[in-house]
Amino acid sequence: MAYGVHAAKSTPVMSSYNYSSNGHKKTDRMKSKRKMMCLLVFVVVVTIVMLTSLISDVTFRSRSTTNWQGKILHKTAENLKNAISIREFLFPIRIKSISDANRTLPNLENATISGRTIKRLKEREEKMALGLVDSTNRGSERAKRKSSMGKLVFRDPLVIESVVDLKKKRVPFLNRKNRKMWNGRKLQMRFKGKSFIQDDQYQYLQRAIQTGGLNISHLWEYSLADRMTPWEWNLYKQPPPVRNVKTLSSEKHSRVFLVCPPSGPYKVGDNITVRVDVFDARGRPKTQGGDEVRVWLREDSLNAGTGLRVTDLRNGSYQATGKLLWPGSPEIRASLVYPREIIRAVFYLRNVMKGLRLNAGGFKSKNASEATICSPFPFSGVYRYLCNLTSLNYGLSWYCGMPDSPTLTCRHWRQIRDLEFPEPLPIYPEEKKWFNQLNLGGKHHLRVMNDSIISLKVSPSSVSVIKTSLPCNRRPAKETWEDKAPKGFILRDQWLPLSCSLPVVDVNYVNQCLRGSTLYMIGDSNLRHNATTILLGRRNWHTPQTCINHENYYLVKWRTHALPFHTNSDHWARRTNQQAVGLTLDSIPSTGRYFVLLHMYLHFTTHHYSIYRDRIRSMRDAVARLLRRNPATKVVIRGPHVSYKGWDPALGGDLQAPLYMEILREEFKPLYEKVYFLDFWDFSIAAESRDFHPEAKVTQEMLRTFFGYVCQSD
Repeated sequence: MAYGVHAAKSTPVMSSYNYSSNGHKKTDRMKSKRKMMCLLVFVVVVTIVMLTSLISDVTFRSRSTTNWQGKILHKTAENLKNAISIREFLFPIRIKSISDANRTLPNLENATISGRTIKRLKEREEKMALGLVDSTNRGSERAKRKSSMGKLVFRDPLVIESVVDLKKKRVPFLNRKNRKMWNGRKLQMRFKGKSFIQDDQYQYLQRAIQTGGLNISHLWEYSLADRMTPWEWNLYKQPPPVRNVKTLSSEKHSRVFLVCPPSGPYKVGDNITVRVDVFDARGRPKTQGGDEVRVWLREDSLNAGTGLRVTDLRNGSYQATGKLLWPGSPEIRASLVYPREIIRAVFYLRNVMKGLRLNAGGFKSKNASEATICSPFPFSGVYRYLCNLTSLNYGLSWYCGMPDSPTLTCRHWRQIRDLEFPEPLPIYPEEKKWFNQLNLGGKHHLRVMNDSIISLKVSPSSVSVIKTSLPCNRRPAKETWEDKAPKGFILRDQWLPLSCSLPVVDVNYVNQCLRGSTLYMIGDSNLRHNATTILLGRRNWHTPQTCINHENYYLVKWRTHALPFHTNSDHWARRTNQQAVGLTLDSIPSTGRYFVLLHMYLHFTTHHYSIYRDRIRSMRDAVARLLRRNPATKVVIRGPHVSYKGWDPALGGDLQAPLYMEILREEFKPLYEKVYFLDFWDFSIAAESRDFHPEAKVTQEMLRTFFGYVCQSD
């Protein structure tokens, strides 16, 4: 209207119609321009949205690699002390609705709604059917709880003064109504244009674990309070963490005394009593017990030795009792193997980290392959979803991170491979310093109190130290579980038990014993050494092995126990190579002659002892089923042996062996009268055996003892 009024003032009336017509045309053009402007603005907005989405996708993918390599691979132990809780590696693209996701179709797999990816939402039914563990974030409540817990990686906040103190720090994981129980960070390592990334992922996992990439605070949140024994509770209450290595028990300052009789003459069969007084590195006496002290008699010229029974007096002193079993010049030797504070540190490591050597699980299909971290505990510091693979591990607990590829499911688990020990460990520098002092490169010393070795002169006697000439195969099985030290002695590298007599075992003896039967050896590489030493010869490292003797009609079979089992870090192994003891024993029929030798030990020392107890219970139940089905089967359990040279003692070894022997005796108590127990602890102490795999002469004596118990004498 303003334009018309203005035009009427300067234009004749007759031309007003024409002008009015032109005005309408101009108005239409203006409207058209407005529409074009609106359309242009809409196009610009859509373009900006699409570019934003594309940039977010690129940023997301770059973060997934940059954060992994930069923040994880190059995170040092010093940085971890200041930044204990590692923040999320990845930041998924968040959207509000499915319609928004449609505009970012290339990123649909990574888009999330309320913290869950669309792909995961679509696969929910499949995960439920496969028994997957949902470990999504708990949000602000978990963050508040975590902040109140303080820094959990290093020891200061976890000095345990009471049982209640540790229970207050408990963060339950299972048996909760709320399914969002895990504040894990999903490890997404994407390799653009690649589907078969199993080996690449394994190398990244290996490097990350060795450079601080394992978030220890997440591992600690999975509580083991319900699985701890009273002994472990008391272990945390009394000795504080090591702040000064000089306060630890020292073999150089400790002393050994012969109490009874204090002087000679000595004869074969005499009882002796030895006292060990423990001092720290400053020369101050220790006022409480708990150290691992070993005492034995040894005469190198005769290759003779015997262990003494050690009693903790709980005041810093230890008493050892035994007998003089052979004439000659034996020496009393004592070893202060592990101070109490170091024992505390070792058990603390396993309580916090659950396992010091994890496995990588290989998932494979025709279209893709991936590698994720696996453990017998349902925890993860890097995965939002876990595969519950217990059923594939023959009913024994086993969990792996869920693969990311949509073409891979939990049932594509095919392989297993060792990961190296993690770094840094949540121990004090002084504790680490103590472990580093042990000479692991050469002959790992026994921490023998060399300044207190006592030499004796023992003359022959008419008294027989061997109680009976009864063959070991006629001895009641129950007595093998209740024997007290000393159980026997070594003379000229031959083991001589005090309670029975062993035969001379050679190839003819073995062939006669096993004729028409089957021998099963189920356990770890120590049983494989038993098999290969005499019967099988060299074979593959951890694959099942079978030897058939056609002349004498018998079979010898060896295979490993189920996971956790540590193969090697240099190659992938088939997961079916590791099989539960129960599955093998259940395959033995109700008729026929069968011998079974079982041994589980070193592969469990890197984990919390509760896993060992679970596996022993499963093995015991399988043995009970076998003996009900075939009572004529002879079952023998081989116990732990001294083994302090192999891994770093903080990571695995014989420190937990006394506890493992106690677990074995507790769990197999209902079967004492039906199952034999071969306790080689005293034997390996007397032989001064140190390797994870004992030398050939020790292995042969262990085999001779086994055949002496199971073979019928003429």
